[in-house]
Amino acid sequence: MTFEHPAATTPQPALATIPGVANDLTVEQRRLLDALWDYFCNTGESFPKRRLLHVLETKPITAIMQEMAPGLMQEQFESGEKRYSLTMWGALASSKGEGLVRIYARLLDLVKMLHQEDDGISQIDSDLIREKLAVNETESSQLGAFARIVNLPEMPIHFAGQTTDRSKWFLTNQGGCGRPVPRGE
Repeated sequence: MTFEHPAATTPQPALATIPGVANDLTVEQRRLLDALWDYFCNTGESFPKRRLLHVLETKPITAIMQEMAPGLMQEQFESGEKRYSLTMWGALASSKGEGLVRIYARLLDLVKMLHQEDDGISQIDSDLIREKLAVNETESSQLGAFARIVNLPEMPIHFAGQTTDRSKWFLTNQGGCGRPVPRGE
């Protein structure tokens, strides 16, 4: 059974209409957010500053960050190296943001449907999600990456982990307290 979100065919409010976020980004800022998002999706890691300088080729990263709305990205040190990563809001403000909103809404509806069918479900894997939402490998990977950075305590699902090669990822269903859902059940 393929699960199609009813809103997928109706117009959705554009993320660009949120004041101070996507509609206010410069080309450089969007390029920065997109580079961080693409790197995270491909590697599962934050972006090293030394490699980011080659991507931007314009202003220093600190100048670009100072002009952006706060809370879109974060700077951290890992193994003595300065690195950058997106927050949930930064991913939504990237050029992939509107697609992420649509697919994440479908995921939440799927989780609700699965929980209504069996309230004992405690974990959902990416194979089941890919099958039920009829998404391709790239969309599944992006959805897993987004689920990993979503930090909303009131959400019914949370990222629970992934395989070492990131080919499969898992969500914990906070509404369920029972058994994991095997693929094809």
